Amino acid sequence: METNDSLWQVPKPRKSVVKWLLDSDPAIRWQVMRDIDEEPDKIVAAQRSLVATEGWGARLLGLRGDEGH
Repeated sequence: METNDSLWQVPKPRKSVVKWLLDSDPAIRWQVMRDIDEEPDKIVAAQRSLVATEGWGARLLGLRGDEGH
């Protein structure tokens, strides 16, 4: 039985979509850099570290109470 591998391949997003995602929050950016752009681990780690201090991640962490909840 012959299979058609192209049916199972996920198309790459358009460059405009990737650019839009890279221009967004660090919580999104590092994943795009890792999964779509295939950036080196060191660059991805640097972007991922921004999640705690910028954007949505920082806002969420800022809502923690004194007990960490």
